[in-house]
Order: sequence, then C-alpha cells, then structure tokens
Amino acid sequence: MPTRMLRLFRSSRGAAFLRLAVSGLLLAWLLRQVAWTALWAQMRHVDAAWLGLALLSTVAAFVFTTWRWRAVLQALGLDAPPTHLLAVVLITFFWNHFLPTTVGGDGYRFLWLRGRFPGRDKAAAAGIFLDRLVGYWALMLVHVALLGGLALTGQPLPPPMLLAVDAAVLAAALAVPVVWFGPWPWARWAVRFPLPQGWRQKVAQGLAGLTARPRVLTGRTLAYAVLFVLAQSGLQFAYLRALGARPPLPAVLYAATLGALLGVLPVSLNGLGVFEGVMVGVLEPLGWPREQILAAAFLARGVNLLLALLGGLLYALAPPGRQMPAPNPHGKGAA
Repeated sequence: MPTRMLRLFRSSRGAAFLRLAVSGLLLAWLLRQVAWTALWAQMRHVDAAWLGLALLSTVAAFVFTTWRWRAVLQALGLDAPPTHLLAVVLITFFWNHFLPTTVGGDGYRFLWLRGRFPGRDKAAAAGIFLDRLVGYWALMLVHVALLGGLALTGQPLPPPMLLAVDAAVLAAALAVPVVWFGPWPWARWAVRFPLPQGWRQKVAQGLAGLTARPRVLTGRTLAYAVLFVLAQSGLQFAYLRALGARPPLPAVLYAATLGALLGVLPVSLNGLGVFEGVMVGVLEPLGWPREQILAAAFLARGVNLLLALLGGLLYALAPPGRQMPAPNPHGKGAA
C-alpha cells in the first residue's frame, strides 16, 4: 500500500472519509439501474405479519448475543446480570451506528466493564475481543455450511468472484483453531502490522488474553453464537417476504451471512453498500428484482437505526453514577 494511502488509513478522520467514500460509491453503483418508482412502491407495501416476525427475530438476536457475551465473560471470571448486559449491548449498538467505525461500541463496553470490575482491564479487553472472535467464527462456520447446503441440494451457486471470497472465508475459519491452540507469541507478532491509531494496543491485549486460552470456545457460547447468526441472517428473509418476495431461504441466508462477514471489514461505513451489494450479487441472478432486494435491505437498516436510537435513549437515561463516558472515536482509551 502506498505510504500516503497508509497514513490516510491510519488517520481516524482519513479512515472515516475513505469508508464514507467507499459506501457512497457502492450505493451509487447499486442504485444506478434502479427504477425509483418501483423501489418506492416496494417500501410502501409491507406485510405487517412478516414485519412483526422480523422484529421478533431482531429481539431474539439481541438476546442471543447478550447470552453469548455473558458466557464469555463468565469464562474469564467476570459476571453481570443479563439485563445489565442487554442494556450495554443496546448502547453499544447505538455507538456502532453513530461513530465512524464498526468497533466504536467496544470502547463503551470496555469502559462499562472497567467501572464494574476495577483492576480487571486485561480480562475486560479479552472479554470483548474473544466475544467478537467467537461470534465471527460462528458466522464463518454457518456461512460455509450454507454454501455446502447449496451445493448438495443442487441449487445455483454464487458467481465465481463470491466463491473466491468463500475460499478465503473457509481458510480463515480453519485458521482460528490454529491461532487459538498455537504456541506462537501472537501478541508480539500482531503489533508489527501497520494498524490504525488506537488499534495496536487493543489487538495486543486481546491476543494476550487469547494466548491464555480461557475456555470460551464451549458448546454453550458457540450455540448462542450460531443462534444469533441464524436470527440475524433470517431477518433479510422476513423483510423480503414482508415486501412480497418469495426467495429460497438457503440462498437468502447464504447472502446475508456473506454480507455480514464482508461488512465487518473496515473498508466501508458500518458495511453500508457492501452488504447491499452482496445481497444483490447473490439474489439478482436468481431472478429477484434489484428494487425488491434493496428495499428489504434499506428497511432492515431503518429498523436498526430506530433500535440504535433506543440504545442512545438508554445511555441518556442511565443514572449519572452508572453512566460511562462516551467512547473516543479516535480509539484512545478504548482498550
């Protein structure tokens, strides 16, 4: 990567600008051939029953991710009531949507854990890092299983470019156990990379906790993680059905999990444009109109924004003595 581009990525403002530019370009490319009247018509006619099912699935996803995080924290000797953790998850959702980064909410989670468990900073940082690791690994496993299901049932496979991405996903999924059980000094190895400002210490602390190999890769944490993935990816199917579409469930789950995997990469604004592009790339060749696919994706993002605002309200209403300061968007003090 050229030195000037590297400096821009390592700059908080520069990285935010580049993510915004990538998301804008992707959305412009996706919308260039859209019939706006058809898109608006899709958004105006929503089946209330399927929309309600999507909302229930959203609630289930929040519950499963809270249980997963609690199981990880318990393995590290940190425990808190699930209702408190659910509130933190909702507030984290708020910060992730309104800070120019996909990990902004982790700063709030760390500050909350530091306030509840003084002197356990390393365990708190490891609890956040390992929770993300378990969740992302479960997402990779479910996605690879869905790809295998498409192949075994004879359904149309994704375009070659997406299959190449799937090969990288499979390699990463297989690499997780190697990193987990490997004897190498991962913390010292990781900090050699040109990471963005504030990330170097976070990755070092997280990997230091990882090399301690706490028992977080258990059947319970993985079950919660898989249930979260299924509930979260099933949302897109419910939103498509709410708009009158009847796509095959395996194809929608495959596209949604791939979009979630790529949306986490720090190249766009909270996956905006990336997720929508993957959904279009998978479902449009199967015969579903782009307007319907994008309407479902935008509907899901609208609901997510409302839920994020609910998290912001919880943060605003928190008692002054229990309210943690907002995470720094520049990454300082977040780990």
